[in-house]
Amino acid sequence: MIQDFTDKVSICAVNSPSSVTLAGDEKTFESVGEILDRKYVFRRMLYGKVPYHSPAMDRIKPELIESLSSLRPQTAKVLLYSTVLGNQVTGTELGATYWADNCRETVQFAQVVASLVDQDFNLFIEISAHPVLSGSVKEGLTHLNKKGDVVASLRRKEAERATLLAHFGFLDALGFPVDWRLLYAFKAPFLSLPKYPWQKERYWLNSEALIQHRQGADAKTAVTGAEVH
Repeated sequence: MIQDFTDKVSICAVNSPSSVTLAGDEKTFESVGEILDRKYVFRRMLYGKVPYHSPAMDRIKPELIESLSSLRPQTAKVLLYSTVLGNQVTGTELGATYWADNCRETVQFAQVVASLVDQDFNLFIEISAHPVLSGSVKEGLTHLNKKGDVVASLRRKEAERATLLAHFGFLDALGFPVDWRLLYAFKAPFLSLPKYPWQKERYWLNSEALIQHRQGADAKTAVTGAEVH
């Protein structure tokens, strides 16, 4: 659809099978939007100050590569997947040209999710001020007919501590080894208490008159037996 506008508009990101972001000239988007409307395709404008992943970035690539030429990337110590290349990388690929491509080329997020799922990863944590890509991950899992869980870190307009603790609790419930001692700095050791069924017995140390009063009748009613309610 955008082949007639490739000099001004390009695919910014492919986040999921049904979520694609375009980037480029704002005026050109009006023409693209009209085409989408005629095809009854949902669209929404996202405004940003810098048109990353669009043809506008081509003019800064040479200078950016030169500025980053002193980079000496090393082998990654943890598994690393690149949304620039769309697959797992060793870390040594992250030189000057890579970061220039990171500004210009399409974000292959959906492809990376597929690669991770193919490697049997099934827990995704989005660390951000508000979940933006969690929905895309869930859609990717559904599209691939795979089971998995997606957790965010924070949510807009929600208490940060409460939100983080809730998500830690969710991870704990999933069986993820959350070390609560790092969070609360317990000084005493954990003890395993015996498991037993609740007997549901009541052991109130109150007089009959006080019990009646607490349940909605006054002391006089408890003596006379007259109903108040």
